[in-house]
Order: sequence, then C-alpha cells, then structure tokens
Amino acid sequence: MSSYVDKDYFYYLRGRELLLYKLLGSRNADRITQTGVLQSYDNELVYPDEDIANGLRVEYTRINEPFISEALETTTAYLSSTSFKMQDTSTAIYTGSSNLSFVSSGNRINFATDEIDTTANFYDGQSIVVSGTSSNNQTFTIANGGVNTNQLVVTESVSSESNTSGIIKSNTGAIFNGASGTNTFTDFTAGDKIRLKGSSSNDGDYTISSISTDGDALIVSSVPTSESSGQRIIINQIPKEDTSPSSSSYINLNKMLSLAVVDYCKAMMAERNGEIDKKEYFMKEFYSKLADNESNKRIISVASPISVFAVK
Repeated sequence: MSSYVDKDYFYYLRGRELLLYKLLGSRNADRITQTGVLQSYDNELVYPDEDIANGLRVEYTRINEPFISEALETTTAYLSSTSFKMQDTSTAIYTGSSNLSFVSSGNRINFATDEIDTTANFYDGQSIVVSGTSSNNQTFTIANGGVNTNQLVVTESVSSESNTSGIIKSNTGAIFNGASGTNTFTDFTAGDKIRLKGSSSNDGDYTISSISTDGDALIVSSVPTSESSGQRIIINQIPKEDTSPSSSSYINLNKMLSLAVVDYCKAMMAERNGEIDKKEYFMKEFYSKLADNESNKRIISVASPISVFAVK
C-alpha cells in the first residue's frame, strides 16, 4: 500500500456510503475501463488499484447519544465548591471507643462533645449502618432535621446504651456538601446525569438516584470513593440518553441545529418526490441555520469613544 496515504487517498461521503479514491500524481499510468485501456494523467482521482492488507481505519465524529430526555437549553444545573465530599459504603464515617451513646427517648445517637462534626459528616434522610455496639447493630435512617450538633435523631427505635464503642458507615454512596447548610443541590433532580470534575479520585459521570430531604446530598447510582472536602470540585448536569426515543424525546442538539435537521429532512423528502425546487429551498434554510448557529457563538462587543462634548 502507498506510504503517504494521507496524501494519496481521498474520500467522499454520499449519503451513508464512503467512496474512496486514489490520486495519481506526478506520473502517468494505464488503467483498464469498460471501453479499454486509457491513459491517466497527473492529479487524476481513480479507484484504488492496490490491496489494503490491514484494513482501513476511518476517523470521524459521531453523536454517542442521538436522543436525550431533556432539551439542552434546560440541561444547565451547575455547582462549584471546595466543600463537596464523597462517601462510599465501606469507609467508616465514625469510629469511637466508649464515647457513643444511644437514647431510646427520642431515638437519639449521641457523640462526645467536639468528637465529630455531625453537620459536616451526615445529612437528613441518610441511611447509616451501625456496628460494634452491644444492642444497636442495625441500619438506621436519619430523620428530617435529625442532624444536630453532636447528635443524630433517627426514625427507627434505638435501645438505650451508654459509653459504648461503635462504627458508623453510610449505606449509600453520596456526594454532599460538607459545610453547614441546606438546599445545596435544589437545581438538580432525581434521574439527572451529572459530570464531576476536579476531585482526587472520583471524576466521571454519575446518575442521581435521589436527593436528600435537606437538599444537601446527591445519592448516586454508582458508589464513589470516600474523599474529604478541600478540592475545587465542579458538578454540572449533562444530557441523559433516551434509549427508547418517542415523539417526546429531544435530539442531542441545541434548538437552532434541531431546526436545521428538520429542514434537511424536508429537503431529502422533496428530493425523493422529485420536487427539486423545494429541495433547494430547504437546503438553503438548512445551511442558513448552520451559519446562524455558528454566529451565535461569537461574542462581539462594540466600543465607541465619547467626545468631550457628550451629554452626561
């Protein structure tokens, strides 16, 4: 095969077909056609006259998720903070020795003063797993408003137990705000697909299973690796693929390009029906919308000097 395939070979897209041509440059050659042997001259494109032993690699751009469940114009939720932290289900949030107490009155779990900042490590609605105690080794759910200073209030009944050892782990993987506050993630909803960047070991795409009752944590489908706050982490919503598209689905394009696709489809339908004038009209509209989409990306500012006699 030719050594300079990037210079000797060319392609042309015809619908869904890829037409491959070879350039006969700087030399003459004979080629056989239906009408006999013809002489080829410089810079003529012909069909390849040699085998491609190891196959042909074609590099191109494609849309991995052609249909999405929400319009791109509304897929805009975004947050950035150094207070975000991750919790997995295997790393202990709390490990205590003879400092943990359970109070049946009010279903409370008490910690020693200043032993742990509960507001920075737990969130309302969180499912936690307690082990290492005498009478309270089970799964608990933190009640709404149950995260208080040095104390957790849970929805399940607890057995009174004082000055005991214990280990507490999260029962779900989550991304949450380690700083005091609520309603951090109210711009997101369950089912949203998000992209996380800037973390130490959790960059990637996640799907939100649910949001904590205080709006301070995202419970995600794939469990992240536990990570303390401190990194500048960015969380932004990204399009979610609609694997069973219907009339209510969206094309993974902005509004202008979606309208351009409609014009292109109309042009192809007109061409099939032999209506060339309509085909040319819709293709003109198609290219016009493509140009408008590009121009919308440009930020143009105009600065005008103010004369000394300008009215202020």
